[in-house]
Amino acid sequence: MRRDRTASHLVALALTATVLAGCDALAAPKLTLTADSTTISAGGHSYAEITATVLKKNKPASSVEVYFETEFGSFSETEEITSMSVATNSEGLAVVRLYSPLEQGQTQVTATYEDEESGLDAVDRITIVFGPPQAGNMPVQGRFQLECSHLNVGALRDPKPDINVPCNLSAQTVGGDVLSVESFNVFYLAEAGTLSTVSGETDYNVVYSVQGGHSGPVDVEPVSGEPSRVGSLGEEYNPRDGVVTLLAITAGTEAWTDINGNGVRDDNEPFEDIGEPFLDVDDNGTYDLGEEYFDTDGDGEYTGPNGQFDADTMIYAQAKIIWTGELLEATDAARLETQPTSTTIADGGQITLQVWLLDRHMNPIAAYNDPSDYIEISDNSGNLAFNPDYTVSLEERLGMRFDSESGGIMEFYYNDGCTPSAGCYQITVYDSSPGYVEDPAIPFIISVNVWATPGPNLTDWVNQRTSNFVQTVTGTTE
Repeated sequence: MRRDRTASHLVALALTATVLAGCDALAAPKLTLTADSTTISAGGHSYAEITATVLKKNKPASSVEVYFETEFGSFSETEEITSMSVATNSEGLAVVRLYSPLEQGQTQVTATYEDEESGLDAVDRITIVFGPPQAGNMPVQGRFQLECSHLNVGALRDPKPDINVPCNLSAQTVGGDVLSVESFNVFYLAEAGTLSTVSGETDYNVVYSVQGGHSGPVDVEPVSGEPSRVGSLGEEYNPRDGVVTLLAITAGTEAWTDINGNGVRDDNEPFEDIGEPFLDVDDNGTYDLGEEYFDTDGDGEYTGPNGQFDADTMIYAQAKIIWTGELLEATDAARLETQPTSTTIADGGQITLQVWLLDRHMNPIAAYNDPSDYIEISDNSGNLAFNPDYTVSLEERLGMRFDSESGGIMEFYYNDGCTPSAGCYQITVYDSSPGYVEDPAIPFIISVNVWATPGPNLTDWVNQRTSNFVQTVTGTTE
C-alpha cells in the first residue's frame, strides 16, 4: 500500500509540473512577422508593408509597443530611420513600411516585444530583398540618359594620353520618379575606350576612360554634307572617323503616352516601339549589319521593333564623344588665314587673322577652359596690336551636332565660315601707331602657338601640350 501511495504521489507531482509548464507557455507572449512582399525594387520609391502580430496569453495584445529594427533601408520615405516603435491596434497588429535603399541588396528586419508582466520577450525576424526595378518602378526609354561632361578628348594624340571623363546616367519612371543608378543593373558597350560605373562620393556615377592601348574609333565613309580631305598617301579623312558611340543598357520599358495618368499603358495609348540596343558606329541612327548589339531575345541575330508594346525589355542610353589628334597643318586643316587676303595694313588700319585649329579629320582639337588652354600670338615687329589680346582662351568645340534621340548626325558646322564651333578663332590685328606714316613700310611676321590639353583634369593632372604653327602671316604696315 505504501508503494501505491508513493507512486500516486509521484504521478501527481508530474501532472502538476506539466500544468505549470503549460501555464508558462500560455503566459509567454508571441510575435510573428509577415510582409506583403519580401522582394521590392531598389531605388527608394518602393516599400514593403511589414506586420507584427502580438499575442499575449494566446489573445491579441492591444496597445503594446513593438520595436522594429532594420539593417538596410528606412522606415521613412523622406529620411533615414532604421529603428522605431509602433503600438499595436485592437487586433494586436503593429504595421510599418520599409522603404528600399538606392542600391540593391537585402536586409533582416527584427521586431521585439517586451512583456513587463511576465518579464519575457517575443522576437521574430523577416528578410526583405531589394532587387532591380519592377513594373511601375522600371526606367523608361527616353528617360534613361547618358551625358558626359566633355565630348571632345585628345585621344588621337601621339603618344595616346590616359584620359578620364566624368559622365552621368539618369533614369525616371513613367510617373517621373527619379531612379538611382545603384538600383538597377547596367551593361555598357563602347566603340572605343571603356565605360564603367563609379561608386563612392562623387558628383558623377559613370566614367569614360581612354588608355594608351585602346583601339580607336571605326573608320567610316563620309555622308552627304560632311567635308572630307585626302592625305599625302591618298587616304581619306572625314570628321566622323573620330566619333565614338557609347551605350548604356538596362532593363526597362518602352515609352508611352500615359493619357489617363494611371501609370499603366492602356491599349489606346501610343508608344515608342524600339528594337534591340545596338552600337551605332557609323552614326546614321539605324542598325547596320556588323554593328554590335545587345541580344535581348537571345535568338542570335539583331531584332528590330516588333510592333507591340514591351513593358519589360532592354532599353538604352546613347552618347557620342569625339577623339581628336594633334594640329595638322594643311590648307584644309590647321592653318592661318587673313581677311582680307592682303596682309598690308594701312596707317591706322586692320586685318582679321583667322586661326583654324583642326586635326587630320578636320575636327576641332581638344582644349579646355580648365587648365586655361589658349592661343598665344607673337609679332616680331612690335608695331602691331591684337584684339582681344596676345592670348585668346580656347574652349571645347565640336564640328557637328548629334540628334539627342537617334544619335545620328544632325548638321556639320564646317561650312559656317570662321566660327569657334567650326574650330576657327578670329583675332583683329591693327596698326598700334596710327598717324605715324612709315617710310618705307615696316614688315612684320605673326606666329601662333597653341596650348591645348587632351583631357579634363579629373583625378590626375593631364599635361598641356604646345603646338607650334610653322605657318606665319607676313605683311607690312604703312
